[in-house]
Amino acid sequence: MKTETYGKQCDAGRLTQEIVSAGLVIYPNSEYRFYGCSVTTLQDSSWLTTIHFVDDISSEEVDIVSALVESHIPIPLPPVSSPLDSDNKPFVRAESRPLDCTTCFTSCGDFLATGSIPNAIGGGNRLDWDASISEQWTTDGAPSGFKQRKVEVQFCDSVWIKEGTFYYMNVLKGSYLDMEVICPHGGYYMYLGEIQQNLTGSDLVVEHYIYKAGMQGDCPMGDELNTETCSQELPSYLKFRLTITIPVSDTESNGSLLLELYRKRTVIL
Repeated sequence: MKTETYGKQCDAGRLTQEIVSAGLVIYPNSEYRFYGCSVTTLQDSSWLTTIHFVDDISSEEVDIVSALVESHIPIPLPPVSSPLDSDNKPFVRAESRPLDCTTCFTSCGDFLATGSIPNAIGGGNRLDWDASISEQWTTDGAPSGFKQRKVEVQFCDSVWIKEGTFYYMNVLKGSYLDMEVICPHGGYYMYLGEIQQNLTGSDLVVEHYIYKAGMQGDCPMGDELNTETCSQELPSYLKFRLTITIPVSDTESNGSLLLELYRKRTVIL
């Protein structure tokens, strides 16, 4: 067995998964190239990450792992939960809400902490629009004859998106909504069942939940975006971007988007 050591804090489970995703097979699978990794804290409180390779590991393979360690962010993998009831039997539920979460309805994001200023749930940007406020709109990047307003929100905790409803008044023909999830550089996201890391150097759209949902006329009671389940867990570093696209001639329409979320808390005590 050969080992390589790195003076960096890593999460052993996540790093192992990243190495496997890069193409190195882990023991005891056939054609394995490494045995795993371990992370320890030294007496001076520094970190040491050790990768255990097969004897004939190539320098190219070691370079691949070294690059993964260099860019690694030590976020633990979500725990696998198998909750039991009072009779020690597995829960069987029809609902999608995680056991440790509550339901939250919101039209705004959270205010995120900066310096000594604390987080504030519900204190962020509102997911709404008013066509009469001209400075909120731009034609840059919009289809010909249309203008757009983009609103980004973020939450201070992980959230699970369940459903949504959008309300509008005086909307002209051809108008629509889009909703995207954005991962910052260095953050992790799920794609086709695998954990990926954004190493593009900029924000990356990793989900597109609403594609050009059409609007026309008045809908004061709301148009519901209905589903039987909820999204995967969406970490707090992800951002949500609502894009409203309306004709340039529209100066009267207004509306908002209400999200139904699951989250572990709705106030900060």
